[in-house]
Amino acid sequence: MLYFLKSKLSSINIEKLYPAIISFLITFILVHFRFLNFAEYKKFDNLLDGIITLSSVTVGFLGVLISILFTLRDTELIQKLFASELKNDLYDYFNKTLHSGILVIIFSNIFYLRDEFKSFTIFDDLLFLELISVLWTWLVLYFSLTSYRIVNVMMQIVFKSHSATEKRPLSEPISNEELKELNNSLKNNSQD
Repeated sequence: MLYFLKSKLSSINIEKLYPAIISFLITFILVHFRFLNFAEYKKFDNLLDGIITLSSVTVGFLGVLISILFTLRDTELIQKLFASELKNDLYDYFNKTLHSGILVIIFSNIFYLRDEFKSFTIFDDLLFLELISVLWTWLVLYFSLTSYRIVNVMMQIVFKSHSATEKRPLSEPISNEELKELNNSLKNNSQD
């Protein structure tokens, strides 16, 4: 179990930086080869719908991951994780993923108003849309990679440690009186 925590510490620097770096590099390549002119794509609104849906589902899934983490809080692994400096990294991973997901949703909705920018923006509307396109592309890539990172870390915590499931505290058995009350309550609810 300690090997798992030590191996996490050794790879933590790469793990912290790769979403931002890879997102920047891909965005730079797309800008350099001029692939970000979204105004020309006929089905761009369909892409926006898909990105908004996927981002919303992923943000909701992160809530589920947090609840899974809390259900395992009494295990030896999670107690050691929260006692170490990895707790701050895990918090940072969740935080960055949630914030970038919400920003992806906001910027995706801004694109729905792209035709309206012509009438009220103080900037050249084409330049404004290009800047938003670059930022949106970086955010979508960053959110995708941070989502992958947090899911990967959580899967390692949940599945790679046998002690996370083997040493889970046992639940207290329900008493006969509580069982009778529960049965009566269910019977009464089914008759209504």
